[in-house]
Amino acid sequence: MNRLGIYLINGFFSAFIGLVIKIIETVVEHENTVSVPELFESMTKGALIGTISLFVLFHVFIRFKRKPIAGFISNFIVVAVLMAVVGIFDFITSSCAFNYYRWIVSFIMAEILSFLLASVWYRQMILYNDKLEKKKASIMD
Repeated sequence: MNRLGIYLINGFFSAFIGLVIKIIETVVEHENTVSVPELFESMTKGALIGTISLFVLFHVFIRFKRKPIAGFISNFIVVAVLMAVVGIFDFITSSCAFNYYRWIVSFIMAEILSFLLASVWYRQMILYNDKLEKKKASIMD
């Protein structure tokens, strides 16, 4: 699979994570409805955060081949920084009072779900690397 396909698949799952986070926010806040534009906004934020974190994750995993802890720590930091940027942006642009409790719930859910997605991508990269090594060994013979 080429990188564009990987980024598209990751974008889809990251948008889904954004959707899940928005639904959980709605449940936590005991709201009865959520608008479609709010869902799309949350999905867009999720896709952007997921794409940037995957880009960093690829480079960290490539650099520190068999040390997944470095990739997971970098993924945590990247998602935390991007969630902080999104929180600051929402604070500046919102017309109503900023809800810290909602942001904390969003942050925790984003970190948990991004960790799960990063572990899936790590397994895929290890599997792909093992296949490449076997192919190299068979070509050398």
